[in-house]
Amino acid sequence: MRRGALRGRLTGLVSLLLAVTSLTGVAAHDGHDAAPAAPGWTALPYAPPIPGTYALPPIRAAADAEFRDDTGASHRLHEIYRDGITVLSFIYTQCPDANGCPLASFVVGQAAADVARDPALAGRVRFVSLSFDPARDTPAALAEYAKHFRKPGVEWLFGVPRDAATLSAVLTAYGQDVERGADGGGFSHMLRVYLVDDRSRIRNEYTTSFLHASMLTADIRTLALAQEDEAPAPATRSSAATLPGPGDDKRGYERAGYATRSRALTAREAAPAALRARIETLPPGLPRDALNGPVPSDEQ
Repeated sequence: MRRGALRGRLTGLVSLLLAVTSLTGVAAHDGHDAAPAAPGWTALPYAPPIPGTYALPPIRAAADAEFRDDTGASHRLHEIYRDGITVLSFIYTQCPDANGCPLASFVVGQAAADVARDPALAGRVRFVSLSFDPARDTPAALAEYAKHFRKPGVEWLFGVPRDAATLSAVLTAYGQDVERGADGGGFSHMLRVYLVDDRSRIRNEYTTSFLHASMLTADIRTLALAQEDEAPAPATRSSAATLPGPGDDKRGYERAGYATRSRALTAREAAPAALRARIETLPPGLPRDALNGPVPSDEQ
Protein backbone atom coordinates (compact mmCIF):
# COMPACT_ATOMS: atom_id res chain seq x y z
CA MET A 1 0.00 0.00 0.00
CA ARG A 2 1.39 3.46 -0.86
CA ARG A 3 2.32 5.74 1.98
CA GLY A 4 -0.37 8.32 1.10
CA ALA A 5 -3.11 5.70 0.97
CA LEU A 6 -1.99 4.23 4.30
CA ARG A 7 -1.92 7.69 5.89
CA GLY A 8 -5.44 8.32 4.62
CA ARG A 9 -6.71 5.01 6.02
CA LEU A 10 -5.19 5.62 9.44
CA THR A 11 -6.56 9.15 9.47
CA GLY A 12 -10.01 7.75 8.75
CA LEU A 13 -9.74 5.25 11.58
CA VAL A 14 -8.64 7.93 14.03
CA SER A 15 -11.55 10.10 12.91
CA LEU A 16 -13.94 7.25 13.50
CA LEU A 17 -12.65 6.70 17.03
CA LEU A 18 -12.93 10.41 17.78
CA ALA A 19 -16.46 10.40 16.41
CA VAL A 20 -17.47 7.49 18.62
CA THR A 21 -15.87 9.08 21.68
CA SER A 22 -17.59 12.36 20.93
CA LEU A 23 -20.88 10.57 20.37
CA THR A 24 -20.80 8.75 23.68
CA GLY A 25 -19.29 11.58 25.69
CA VAL A 26 -16.96 9.12 27.46
CA ALA A 27 -13.23 9.60 27.77
CA ALA A 28 -10.68 6.80 27.95
CA HIS A 29 -10.15 5.17 31.33
CA ASP A 30 -7.77 7.18 33.45
CA GLY A 31 -4.59 5.45 34.57
CA HIS A 32 -4.62 2.82 31.81
CA ASP A 33 -2.13 2.67 28.99
CA ALA A 34 -3.58 2.53 25.51
CA ALA A 35 -3.79 -1.05 24.21
CA PRO A 36 -2.28 -1.89 20.79
CA ALA A 37 -4.75 -1.57 17.92
CA ALA A 38 -6.62 -4.80 17.26
CA PRO A 39 -6.14 -6.49 13.86
CA GLY A 40 -9.60 -5.37 12.76
CA TRP A 41 -8.45 -1.74 12.56
CA THR A 42 -5.77 -2.44 9.95
CA ALA A 43 -5.43 -4.23 6.63
CA LEU A 44 -5.27 -8.01 6.80
CA PRO A 45 -1.58 -8.99 6.39
CA TYR A 46 -2.50 -12.06 4.33
CA ALA A 47 -5.09 -13.02 1.76
CA PRO A 48 -8.38 -14.20 3.30
CA PRO A 49 -9.52 -17.72 2.41
CA ILE A 50 -11.54 -18.10 -0.77
CA PRO A 51 -15.24 -18.45 0.12
CA GLY A 52 -16.49 -21.99 -0.31
CA THR A 53 -13.06 -23.63 -0.01
CA TYR A 54 -13.57 -24.41 3.68
CA ALA A 55 -16.40 -25.47 5.97
CA LEU A 56 -18.03 -23.80 8.96
CA PRO A 57 -19.54 -26.68 10.98
CA PRO A 58 -22.25 -25.74 13.49
CA ILE A 59 -20.77 -24.90 16.90
CA ARG A 60 -23.91 -24.85 19.06
CA ALA A 61 -27.50 -23.65 19.09
CA ALA A 62 -28.11 -19.89 19.07
CA ALA A 63 -30.57 -18.86 21.78
CA ASP A 64 -33.74 -16.91 21.18
CA ALA A 65 -34.60 -13.58 22.81
CA GLU A 66 -37.08 -10.78 22.34
CA PHE A 67 -35.75 -7.25 21.88
CA ARG A 68 -36.89 -3.78 20.88
CA ASP A 69 -35.02 -1.88 18.18
CA ASP A 70 -34.23 1.84 17.95
CA THR A 71 -37.72 2.53 16.52
CA GLY A 72 -39.48 0.73 19.37
CA ALA A 73 -40.48 -2.27 17.22
CA SER A 74 -40.25 -5.73 18.81
CA HIS A 75 -38.37 -8.66 17.28
CA ARG A 76 -37.33 -12.20 18.17
CA LEU A 77 -33.88 -13.48 17.29
CA HIS A 78 -35.14 -16.82 16.00
CA GLU A 79 -37.54 -15.08 13.62
CA ILE A 80 -34.63 -13.08 12.26
CA TYR A 81 -32.31 -16.08 12.02
CA ARG A 82 -34.63 -18.15 9.84
CA ASP A 83 -34.59 -15.48 7.13
CA GLY A 84 -31.01 -16.32 6.14
CA ILE A 85 -27.64 -15.39 7.65
CA THR A 86 -27.28 -13.16 10.71
CA VAL A 87 -24.30 -11.37 12.24
CA LEU A 88 -25.01 -10.76 15.94
CA SER A 89 -22.93 -8.52 18.20
CA PHE A 90 -23.25 -7.34 21.81
CA ILE A 91 -22.33 -3.71 22.49
CA TYR A 92 -23.07 -0.63 24.52
CA THR A 93 -22.91 2.79 22.92
CA GLN A 94 -20.78 4.45 25.60
CA CYS A 95 -17.97 1.89 25.46
CA PRO A 96 -14.64 3.80 25.72
CA ASP A 97 -12.41 0.88 24.68
CA ALA A 98 -11.33 1.26 21.05
CA ASN A 99 -10.77 -2.51 20.85
CA GLY A 100 -14.22 -3.24 22.26
CA CYS A 101 -17.61 -2.11 20.99
CA PRO A 102 -16.24 0.55 18.55
CA LEU A 103 -14.14 -2.17 16.92
CA ALA A 104 -17.10 -4.56 16.71
CA SER A 105 -19.35 -1.93 15.13
CA PHE A 106 -16.62 -0.74 12.74
CA VAL A 107 -15.75 -4.25 11.50
CA VAL A 108 -19.37 -5.33 11.18
CA GLY A 109 -20.03 -2.09 9.30
CA GLN A 110 -17.24 -2.82 6.83
CA ALA A 111 -18.61 -6.32 6.27
CA ALA A 112 -22.10 -4.87 5.82
CA ALA A 113 -20.80 -2.46 3.18
CA ASP A 114 -19.21 -5.36 1.30
CA VAL A 115 -22.43 -7.40 1.49
CA ALA A 116 -24.45 -4.41 0.26
CA ARG A 117 -22.40 -4.34 -2.94
CA ASP A 118 -23.77 -7.79 -3.83
CA PRO A 119 -27.58 -7.44 -4.19
CA ALA A 120 -28.10 -11.22 -4.31
CA LEU A 121 -26.29 -11.59 -0.98
CA ALA A 122 -27.64 -8.43 0.66
CA GLY A 123 -31.16 -9.84 0.75
CA ARG A 124 -29.98 -12.91 2.66
CA VAL A 125 -27.87 -11.26 5.40
CA ARG A 126 -29.05 -9.28 8.41
CA PHE A 127 -27.09 -7.58 11.16
CA VAL A 128 -28.19 -7.26 14.80
CA SER A 129 -26.42 -5.34 17.58
CA LEU A 130 -27.86 -5.77 21.07
CA SER A 131 -26.94 -3.42 23.89
CA PHE A 132 -26.43 -4.65 27.44
CA ASP A 133 -26.87 -1.10 28.82
CA PRO A 134 -30.64 -0.54 28.55
CA ALA A 135 -30.63 2.28 31.10
CA ARG A 136 -28.63 4.57 28.83
CA ASP A 137 -29.10 2.97 25.42
CA THR A 138 -32.58 4.27 24.79
CA PRO A 139 -34.09 4.07 21.29
CA ALA A 140 -32.91 7.63 20.66
CA ALA A 141 -29.35 6.84 21.80
CA LEU A 142 -29.24 3.69 19.66
CA ALA A 143 -30.57 5.55 16.63
CA GLU A 144 -27.88 8.21 16.99
CA TYR A 145 -25.17 5.57 17.41
CA ALA A 146 -26.45 3.63 14.40
CA LYS A 147 -26.01 6.65 12.13
CA HIS A 148 -22.24 6.17 12.32
CA PHE A 149 -22.29 2.52 11.26
CA ARG A 150 -25.38 1.51 9.29
CA LYS A 151 -24.88 0.99 5.57
CA PRO A 152 -27.49 1.52 2.86
CA GLY A 153 -28.69 -1.61 1.15
CA VAL A 154 -28.59 -3.95 4.17
CA GLU A 155 -30.75 -4.35 7.27
CA TRP A 156 -29.02 -3.66 10.58
CA LEU A 157 -31.07 -3.64 13.77
CA PHE A 158 -29.83 -1.95 16.95
CA GLY A 159 -31.79 -2.84 20.06
CA VAL A 160 -32.00 -3.87 23.70
CA PRO A 161 -33.49 -7.07 25.20
CA ARG A 162 -37.08 -6.76 26.38
CA ASP A 163 -36.29 -6.69 30.12
CA ALA A 164 -33.58 -7.41 32.68
CA ALA A 165 -34.39 -11.12 32.87
CA THR A 166 -34.22 -11.48 29.08
CA LEU A 167 -30.93 -9.56 29.00
CA SER A 168 -29.35 -11.80 31.65
CA ALA A 169 -30.57 -14.97 29.94
CA VAL A 170 -29.36 -14.04 26.47
CA LEU A 171 -25.92 -12.94 27.71
CA THR A 172 -25.52 -16.24 29.56
CA ALA A 173 -26.73 -18.29 26.60
CA TYR A 174 -24.20 -16.71 24.24
CA GLY A 175 -21.33 -16.71 26.72
CA GLN A 176 -21.09 -12.92 26.67
CA ASP A 177 -19.46 -12.01 29.99
CA VAL A 178 -20.39 -8.54 31.23
CA GLU A 179 -19.60 -6.93 34.57
CA ARG A 180 -20.53 -3.44 35.74
CA GLY A 181 -17.48 -1.30 36.45
CA ALA A 182 -16.58 -0.21 39.98
CA ASP A 183 -17.67 3.35 39.16
CA GLY A 184 -21.14 2.11 38.21
CA GLY A 185 -20.90 3.66 34.77
CA GLY A 186 -18.95 1.49 32.35
CA PHE A 187 -18.77 -2.25 31.81
CA SER A 188 -15.99 -4.79 31.73
CA HIS A 189 -16.67 -7.25 28.94
CA MET A 190 -15.15 -9.38 26.20
CA LEU A 191 -15.88 -8.56 22.58
CA ARG A 192 -18.16 -11.17 21.02
CA VAL A 193 -19.57 -11.33 17.47
CA TYR A 194 -21.46 -14.36 16.17
CA LEU A 195 -22.29 -15.73 12.71
CA VAL A 196 -25.64 -17.55 12.80
CA ASP A 197 -27.29 -19.66 10.10
CA ASP A 198 -30.94 -20.05 9.09
CA ARG A 199 -31.41 -22.96 11.50
CA SER A 200 -30.43 -20.86 14.54
CA ARG A 201 -26.98 -22.42 14.83
CA ILE A 202 -23.76 -20.52 15.57
CA ARG A 203 -21.31 -21.17 12.73
CA ASN A 204 -18.45 -18.96 13.94
CA GLU A 205 -17.57 -16.77 16.90
CA TYR A 206 -15.21 -13.79 16.79
CA THR A 207 -13.20 -12.10 19.52
CA THR A 208 -10.92 -9.06 19.43
CA SER A 209 -7.91 -10.91 18.04
CA PHE A 210 -9.93 -12.75 15.37
CA LEU A 211 -12.46 -10.15 14.23
CA HIS A 212 -11.65 -8.67 10.82
CA ALA A 213 -13.95 -7.49 8.03
CA SER A 214 -12.18 -9.55 5.36
CA MET A 215 -12.52 -12.76 7.38
CA LEU A 216 -16.10 -12.03 8.41
CA THR A 217 -17.10 -11.35 4.80
CA ALA A 218 -15.42 -14.55 3.61
CA ASP A 219 -17.30 -16.51 6.28
CA ILE A 220 -20.61 -14.92 5.29
CA ARG A 221 -20.09 -15.90 1.66
CA THR A 222 -18.95 -19.41 2.64
CA LEU A 223 -22.08 -19.91 4.73
CA ALA A 224 -24.26 -18.60 1.90
CA LEU A 225 -22.73 -21.16 -0.47
CA ALA A 226 -23.21 -23.93 2.10
CA GLN A 227 -26.87 -23.05 2.56
CA GLU A 228 -27.40 -23.24 -1.19
CA ASP A 229 -25.91 -26.76 -1.19
CA GLU A 230 -28.10 -27.77 1.75
CA ALA A 231 -31.33 -26.55 0.14
CA PRO A 232 -33.66 -29.41 -0.93
CA ALA A 233 -34.01 -30.11 -4.63
CA PRO A 234 -37.34 -29.08 -6.19
CA ALA A 235 -39.96 -31.81 -5.92
CA THR A 236 -40.43 -33.73 -9.16
CA ARG A 237 -42.56 -36.68 -10.24
CA SER A 238 -40.64 -39.80 -9.35
CA SER A 239 -40.34 -42.83 -11.57
CA ALA A 240 -39.70 -46.41 -10.54
CA ALA A 241 -36.11 -46.02 -11.74
CA THR A 242 -35.43 -43.01 -9.48
CA LEU A 243 -37.00 -44.28 -6.26
CA PRO A 244 -34.17 -44.93 -3.76
CA GLY A 245 -35.85 -47.96 -2.22
CA PRO A 246 -38.75 -49.00 -0.02
CA GLY A 247 -40.39 -46.46 2.24
CA ASP A 248 -40.26 -42.67 2.13
CA ASP A 249 -36.94 -40.97 1.36
CA LYS A 250 -36.36 -38.63 4.33
CA ARG A 251 -33.49 -36.56 2.96
CA GLY A 252 -34.16 -32.91 3.83
CA TYR A 253 -37.05 -33.91 6.14
CA GLU A 254 -36.01 -31.33 8.79
CA ARG A 255 -36.50 -28.41 6.41
CA ALA A 256 -39.78 -26.53 6.00
CA GLY A 257 -39.78 -27.09 2.24
CA TYR A 258 -39.57 -30.90 2.47
CA ALA A 259 -41.59 -32.82 -0.13
CA THR A 260 -41.98 -36.58 -0.22
CA ARG A 261 -40.25 -38.43 -3.04
CA SER A 262 -42.32 -41.59 -2.71
CA ARG A 263 -45.21 -42.48 -5.04
CA ALA A 264 -48.66 -43.56 -3.96
CA LEU A 265 -49.36 -47.29 -4.28
CA THR A 266 -52.13 -46.57 -6.80
CA ALA A 267 -49.64 -44.73 -8.99
CA ARG A 268 -47.10 -47.55 -9.11
CA GLU A 269 -46.93 -50.08 -11.93
CA ALA A 270 -46.73 -53.68 -10.73
CA ALA A 271 -47.22 -57.26 -11.94
CA PRO A 272 -48.66 -60.21 -9.98
CA ALA A 273 -46.00 -62.18 -8.18
CA ALA A 274 -45.42 -65.65 -9.69
CA LEU A 275 -45.34 -67.41 -6.34
CA ARG A 276 -46.16 -70.91 -7.67
CA ALA A 277 -43.32 -70.78 -10.20
CA ARG A 278 -40.90 -69.70 -7.48
CA ILE A 279 -41.94 -72.60 -5.26
CA GLU A 280 -41.67 -75.20 -8.03
CA THR A 281 -38.27 -73.91 -9.14
CA LEU A 282 -36.13 -75.12 -6.30
CA PRO A 283 -32.62 -73.78 -5.73
CA PRO A 284 -29.90 -76.00 -7.21
CA GLY A 285 -29.00 -78.96 -4.96
CA LEU A 286 -32.26 -78.87 -2.95
CA PRO A 287 -34.21 -82.19 -3.31
CA ARG A 288 -37.88 -82.17 -4.25
CA ASP A 289 -38.93 -83.72 -0.97
CA ALA A 290 -37.43 -80.76 0.87
CA LEU A 291 -40.77 -79.02 0.43
CA ASN A 292 -42.84 -78.92 3.59
CA GLY A 293 -45.96 -80.51 2.08
CA PRO A 294 -47.51 -80.44 -1.36
CA VAL A 295 -47.42 -77.43 -3.63
CA PRO A 296 -50.75 -75.56 -3.31
CA SER A 297 -52.99 -75.28 -6.34
CA ASP A 298 -53.66 -71.98 -8.13
CA GLU A 299 -57.09 -71.78 -6.43
CA GLN A 300 -55.46 -72.22 -3.06
